[in-house]
Amino acid sequence: DVDSIVILFMRDFFGLLFFSPFVVQAGFKGFKTSRPVLQLIRVLCMLIAMGCTYYAYRHLPLALATSIGMTGPLFTTLLSMLLLKDAVSFSKWALILFGYFGVIVMVRPHDMPISMGVWVELFANLFAGFTIICTKLLSRTDSTVTIMLYTTTITTFIAGILALSVWKTPALPDMMILVA
Repeated sequence: DVDSIVILFMRDFFGLLFFSPFVVQAGFKGFKTSRPVLQLIRVLCMLIAMGCTYYAYRHLPLALATSIGMTGPLFTTLLSMLLLKDAVSFSKWALILFGYFGVIVMVRPHDMPISMGVWVELFANLFAGFTIICTKLLSRTDSTVTIMLYTTTITTFIAGILALSVWKTPALPDMMILVA
C-alpha cells in the first residue's frame, strides 16, 4: 500500500536518523571532500539503483526480483574492469558468464517476453555497480564518515522532495515495518 518513492524516502530518512550521532560528531567538517562531484554522482547512482530495485520488487515475483538482484556483483566486476582497469582472470570471466547464464535460466525468455520489471532490476544492478565503483574511488581520499554523510543527507533530501508528490502517511503497522 505504500508508494515506492515513500519507501525510498523512509529508508533514507531512518538511515539518516540512525546515522545522526556520526553527523553530530563530525559536524560540518565531515562534509569536507576533495571530490564533491564524485560524491554527487555516487549519491545519484545509489538513488537510481534503490528506486529501480523497489520498482522491480513491486512489479515482479519476489523470488525472481531477488534472483536477478543477486547479479549485481557481475555488473560490478565488469565495471571495475572497464573503468578501473582491474584485471579479471579467466576463472572470473567463466563465473561471470555462468552467472549471466543463470539469470537467463531464471528469467526464461523463451517462456515469456521479458517484462519491464526485469529490465528495471538489471538497470538497478548496473547503477549499484556504478555506486560501488564510485565508493572505491572515494575511499582513496575521503573517510567512510564523509562518504556516508553525503549519502544519507543528500538521498534523504532528494527522496523527500520526490515523496512530497505522492505522500500518504503510512498506517502504523506499515510504519513499524518501514522503521525496522
